[in-house]
Amino acid sequence: MKTTAFFAVALHVCCTAFAQETGYQPGAIITSDNERLEGLIKHVNMVPARILQNIKFKTAEGEKVTTYSPHELFAYEIEGDVFVSKKTLDGRTIFVKKFNTGKLKLYGELAFDGSASYNVTYVPYIQLDTDRVIRHVPQISFRNQMLDYLKDAPRLCQLISDRTLKWKDIEEIVFLYNEEIESGEEAR
Repeated sequence: MKTTAFFAVALHVCCTAFAQETGYQPGAIITSDNERLEGLIKHVNMVPARILQNIKFKTAEGEKVTTYSPHELFAYEIEGDVFVSKKTLDGRTIFVKKFNTGKLKLYGELAFDGSASYNVTYVPYIQLDTDRVIRHVPQISFRNQMLDYLKDAPRLCQLISDRTLKWKDIEEIVFLYNEEIESGEEAR
């Protein structure tokens, strides 16, 4: 499979858990009451390799570990990356990395890339400000779903319709959508 700019530039990250024996990284959690607590967070397990659905948090090495589900936290931060709790279109609540701001937001759910080196990648999700849930960006029927979802940006829709922009270009699609909408050139 071809490495895309989407994964290579913004979404393809080498897993940092190998660097630490415990897998815990310095970070912070933000509770549903908007309280920020600094400490150590684990969200990826390397042996056995799996992405944790619930993060583990402790205030310092040797302290008691508390497990938090996406229902219990607003967000958490590790190394400058912000992971927010979001409800999906199919009703699940998951932690996703926030990539941008704007009317159309791009998020990524942690996943392994399938290689023997266990590189972490992100499964893309998008959300318009008017939506209460995030939507998975599918590879199958991508064009039809994006044309319907982003119909208020006709210039962008033309690029998707012409297949100039494809699934692998989701980061650029989000950028161009926000640019077109902010410029006031959307269909009225």
